[in-house]
Amino acid sequence: MAAQWKLPSLNSKHGLRLAAGAVILIAAVILLVGQAAIHPKVTREQAIQAAMKWGDRPPYPRVEAKYMRTSDLAAGTGDVTFRPGSSDYFVWVVAVSGRYALSPLGRTTWGIAIIKDEWGAAQTTVFEGGVTGNWPPFFDDLPDRAKS
Repeated sequence: MAAQWKLPSLNSKHGLRLAAGAVILIAAVILLVGQAAIHPKVTREQAIQAAMKWGDRPPYPRVEAKYMRTSDLAAGTGDVTFRPGSSDYFVWVVAVSGRYALSPLGRTTWGIAIIKDEWGAAQTTVFEGGVTGNWPPFFDDLPDRAKS
């Protein structure tokens, strides 16, 4: 004769404990996923310092940095040269107000430095500059994916 297995009945006290356990488990997973969010290899301050090694007219009135994927930069600027090729990597975009970049159009009034988020990033800087306005017109609308 085969033995029958009987599941214990759950009363309201057990049901509450089970629900509380499920909520705690879900909260823990959410926190772990949040902690595994984007953490740059290069800090904001390091990116700004790397960008400030270039340029010719410090001090600059305004300097800010934002962390994003190259696809974010391409979408935000509309510049296809920033569109990622085979990989969509993270970069720091450092915006500088003042005569920072070189331009065939004349004296620049703003510039950006694009620094890859990798060790030794000071060696991988790309520049762009503008001659109208005093701030990159697209910069304020770019995302910043770095945790503050």
